[in-house]
Amino acid sequence: MRRSLGMAVSLYAMLAGGAALAQEADPAEGAADRPAAGDIVVTAQKREQSLQDVPLSVQVLGGAELSASQFRGVDNLELVSPSITFARHYHPGANNVTIRGIGTQVSADGGYIQQSVVVSVDGIPASRAAGFWGDLPDVERIEILRGPQGTLFGKNATAGVLNITTLSPSHEFGGFVSASVADDTGKSFAASVTGPLGEGVAARVTAWRNTHEGWGKNYGPAPHDIGYLRSFGVRGKLDFEISPDVTLRLAAGYAKTNTNNQWFLETANDSGLPGQRQDEALYPVVAGPKNDEVNIDVDPFARTRVFNSSAQLDWSLGGDVDLTALVGYTDYRIAFVTDVDQTSLAFTPENLDIHGILMQPGGSYRQNGDELTAELRLHGVSGALDWTIGGFYSRFEEAMDVDLVQMTRSTGLPTNRFRNVTYANESLSAFVDGELGLTDRLTLIAGARITRENFDYSYFRDNSTPAATVQIGPWDGKAHDTGFTARAGARFEITDDVNVYGMWSRGYKGPAIDLSDQARDPANALISAETANSWELGIKSLLFDRRLRLNAALFRTEISNFQAFKIIPPTGTQLVTAGDVLSQGVELDANFQANDRLSFNLGVVYDDGKYQGTIFDCYPGQTAALGCTVDVDGNGTVESQDLDGKPLALLPKVKVNLSARFEQPVSDSGLTFYAVPAFTWQDDVQFSINQDPRTIRKSAGIVDLAIGLKNEDQGWDVSLFAKNLTDKFYVARKQFVQSIGGAYHSLSREYQRYVGLKLDVTFGGGR
Repeated sequence: MRRSLGMAVSLYAMLAGGAALAQEADPAEGAADRPAAGDIVVTAQKREQSLQDVPLSVQVLGGAELSASQFRGVDNLELVSPSITFARHYHPGANNVTIRGIGTQVSADGGYIQQSVVVSVDGIPASRAAGFWGDLPDVERIEILRGPQGTLFGKNATAGVLNITTLSPSHEFGGFVSASVADDTGKSFAASVTGPLGEGVAARVTAWRNTHEGWGKNYGPAPHDIGYLRSFGVRGKLDFEISPDVTLRLAAGYAKTNTNNQWFLETANDSGLPGQRQDEALYPVVAGPKNDEVNIDVDPFARTRVFNSSAQLDWSLGGDVDLTALVGYTDYRIAFVTDVDQTSLAFTPENLDIHGILMQPGGSYRQNGDELTAELRLHGVSGALDWTIGGFYSRFEEAMDVDLVQMTRSTGLPTNRFRNVTYANESLSAFVDGELGLTDRLTLIAGARITRENFDYSYFRDNSTPAATVQIGPWDGKAHDTGFTARAGARFEITDDVNVYGMWSRGYKGPAIDLSDQARDPANALISAETANSWELGIKSLLFDRRLRLNAALFRTEISNFQAFKIIPPTGTQLVTAGDVLSQGVELDANFQANDRLSFNLGVVYDDGKYQGTIFDCYPGQTAALGCTVDVDGNGTVESQDLDGKPLALLPKVKVNLSARFEQPVSDSGLTFYAVPAFTWQDDVQFSINQDPRTIRKSAGIVDLAIGLKNEDQGWDVSLFAKNLTDKFYVARKQFVQSIGGAYHSLSREYQRYVGLKLDVTFGGGR
């Protein structure tokens, strides 16, 4: 913490000092004409406030900034936010997002673990990743709330919140069209139209479609590209002004995505015997750290369909009291298949000499779920007290069917892997939060929330072989839990443009249910709830005649009963409690409007996250000399390691995001040239809790660039963009599973350079 505090003070002093020097060199007489950083309005505390008045560490990404970075969805945030790490899996339900190194490390094959990062779209939270991974062409802004936010956003915000706001209907007719094409076969199209439908009624409809032919190669039976993407969606909103005091918003959306993201081998098992080499089975693929090819006989796919709807009623009751009622419903369906054995080998016992496990083509996973949420809250101002009180209800249901046939070296016999699980989580909570102005400068903040959760679940697994019937279940169970979240702090205004705050907050993530492939004992299916205690000290400032926005925060978050998955050979997973973890460091956000043509954005995070007192499985091949020294069950066999002090998975210790925007008028008719360079650098990232050195992504810097011409008066903007300009090979995730080849990685589209052309046309009050 001393190191973090020193870095915070040094960074802040350096930037603030630079601003002061620049201000000293700039004559004061022209101050009124200088461009300001501008006020940013956020809803980080469930009401509209200036970003500078919110006693939280919040990064705000506006629609224009996201558009310039070719933003498509939440999975792109890693390259524009220093606080976020994203780990891609082969289907959307298993993708991981972390804030400050804290996140749900989910498994691809099930296991009912709740989120650590709440993703809220227009006020509707999603309990499962599959409910929100998708395109966001009509985003207005994204607020990244760092640290536990359980008081106002409820359970499952132990890491933070992605508070996403999409464009609202306008009573002025308008819209936009956006299209792009890239040299890597990527194409995107989005269109939105908005306007009045009658007295007091306005609407907006947005539709989009994205396609990509693939960014890898499959040499299987019918050679073709792999990694393709086809997505389509539509979202509509209706606003009704029922009276001057009452408004109603109805919204609905549908999105469909089809992709076949795949793992690529970095190493190949080799028995050393003729005809028993995995690299021969992979031919012509050469396993390696930059491999983007496979030779598989099962064409993987992940098909996702999401439908959501919501209704929001806002009612001004008078006397500075407002009521908000918000109801949302989400339904999603996922079907996915992957070639687990990573080869085109036939399903025969003889081929097990080459590979430790084979999967029969045609197996499938299906995962379906739906969620109903409802929130009722009152917000008011009573003298010096700004208060919020409310209640929240949700019911989430999910079912998964897995139907595979596996052959392993240990038996040499086909093994049925059928599993059917169901899960339901019902939650009810009440909360209160307030800010009390003791003086014109000093404000006290406090809030609390209590949550009651009920669980119903069922499980059945059939792992029979021709020689034996092995069934577990069917069994079912019920459980319940009560969680408490709170916050307390103070905010002090040093000047009108500089304030400091201190905040303690407690987060709660509900229990998880182990319904994974390796679940054995219904009596031990419940995994304890995860809790967080966080301390944050921050400063928010507008300097240099409000041209520099400089916000910094020092944080320390302790997580108890950290929930995670571990791999059970050959390909199973199991949900466990991975002890305690610590995330501590410093964050800095700076926005500098140098003049009316040039601006800069800088985000820096230093996070010394680590495990505390965690005993976890050894990684494959780990010896006593490498730390595999713990015998957990006392049977005389060492199988575990002490991770105390080891770095958190999915966390770069240092991450920097730097971008600039330069504009130069080139004619009197409104034509303007602009350039937007961006640079992201992050430290090494370990993707495995067990600290396997084969699953470390080395530090990397990614450069993006966009240049263009625009005419705001005529409403058009055309740009040439380059993503990953220096062509730095960049993996999205790394893993090691001995039975399916060893080390492998997944890739996102940005793993190699691509160049494209984008056209945006806006008309009327389009955005």
